Amino acid sequence: MDDDLQHPPEDINRLIDVLNNNKNLDVAIGSYQLKHHTPLRNLGTWLIANMTRRRYGLDNGLRFSSFYALRGSIARKICNMSEVRPRIGHLVLSVTPTAPEMLL
Repeated sequence: MDDDLQHPPEDINRLIDVLNNNKNLDVAIGSYQLKHHTPLRNLGTWLIANMTRRRYGLDNGLRFSSFYALRGSIARKICNMSEVRPRIGHLVLSVTPTAPEMLL
């Protein structure tokens, strides 16, 4: 979760519930209903998301955000990686066996 509180902290339990109720999922991603960023930042986010979708072969309907919960096994894999400039979202995609599913 980012520190700008655009995602309500009280929704963390919803992400955890999704993982608890779907044992086949490794990651649950929350999405923005409304982003409070400048148009230039939104454009940059859009470009990065599209490049990431192509790189990992993800569905165009998948929306990325920094608001997600992941299983401990995925967190441990990420902690064992050595990256100079880590991007957590990309690390999650590289260690999950299948593409994440948007549920919230």
